[in-house]
Amino acid sequence: NKLNVTYPASFSVNYNSQKVKELNDAFVKAYGTMPEKYGFLGYDITHYFLDALYHYGKDMTRCLPDNPYQGISTKFQFVPSSQDKGGYENKYWNIIQISDMHLNMLPDSMSVKPYFSGPQPVQTNDTVQ
Repeated sequence: NKLNVTYPASFSVNYNSQKVKELNDAFVKAYGTMPEKYGFLGYDITHYFLDALYHYGKDMTRCLPDNPYQGISTKFQFVPSSQDKGGYENKYWNIIQISDMHLNMLPDSMSVKPYFSGPQPVQTNDTVQ
């Protein structure tokens, strides 16, 4: 069981973080069940765009590149789209590493290289099944 792989993911949930635990508890209290993993992404998307709408109104799209956001499952770092004139795209990717059957999210400052020997990844204690 020596699987060692690193890959990009559009979102990733650290179920051991305090904020995720609090959201889980509130969700269970309200709905009687745990949220699915896409619920965390939905939470981040809703929070980000409703906050932008509240602060910038109908001009909110112009603020996107100037307002990066750290959510509970992903980050938003919007840049003007190279494909869609006037549109934006999120350039952020979570970098996930599976090492010794554990999922680890690599810190943003780490660049992934074939023979990377930099700082150690953040341990999430999630087990790959």
